[in-house]
Amino acid sequence: MQKIFSIKEAFVSGFDHLGNNIGVFAAVFGILFGSQAVFGGLGGVAGVIGAAPVLALPALFLRFSINAVSFIVSMLITAGLLKVVLQVYDGKKLELSDAVRELFVNHKYLVNLVLASMLTGLIFLGLAAIFLAVLILTMLAPYLNLNVHAAFGLKAFFLGLPHNLSALAEFIGIALVFLATYIYLLTRISFYMYLIVDKDLGPVESIKKSFEMTAENFWKLIGFQLSYFGVMIIGFLCCCIGIFAAIPVCWVARAYVYRKLLAEVTPASAGQNP
Repeated sequence: MQKIFSIKEAFVSGFDHLGNNIGVFAAVFGILFGSQAVFGGLGGVAGVIGAAPVLALPALFLRFSINAVSFIVSMLITAGLLKVVLQVYDGKKLELSDAVRELFVNHKYLVNLVLASMLTGLIFLGLAAIFLAVLILTMLAPYLNLNVHAAFGLKAFFLGLPHNLSALAEFIGIALVFLATYIYLLTRISFYMYLIVDKDLGPVESIKKSFEMTAENFWKLIGFQLSYFGVMIIGFLCCCIGIFAAIPVCWVARAYVYRKLLAEVTPASAGQNP
């Protein structure tokens, strides 16, 4: 029987680690927001250039290049961020220079992070395609055996969908099943990036390991995620400034959950930070 982690302890741990690492988190925030501002500005420049018809094609290529570089940089920063948060949770004393360096020297994880992100993207894209296919088939099912004259009612059916309670109920039911499946998969694979950065696992291995870690704690993780969003909302409501405290608290809380779940499936690592 797996030990269930404590949601309360997760956020208490987050608050405990915040005070001693304010400078580190401030540096991380600066780099995160700075990089987003830079690439956002470059994207705006590309949009202005593309406004001229003669420069539309070069602007399109420029925008694609900017998005590609932005994605790669975001993956590097994500790897560094996870490293920093895990080291903070593990009690390692980090200087500002250490935090900044961690955000840019984790290039060895880049390929696996990109491949894993693409793989998870394909999984959710496939889920969306299945949802649309089932929805379309459900809508068309009553008309598959109708004659040509009756087929003219197809357009009227779609236009009248909001007034058709039966069809609306079917749509809501399918949408709820899709949403539930999406949340389930998202929760089960939520630690794959941590496993790539922390344990140097490959894309497939990290997703499999995340499934293993979350096998017996799904509902607890749902509760943690709701608490996570609750802390974020409270931070935002505190004159928006509180969000700068809420975010690192949630980061460390997630690191706590990751360490606890990892320790359950790999007992040898349980001594890292009880």
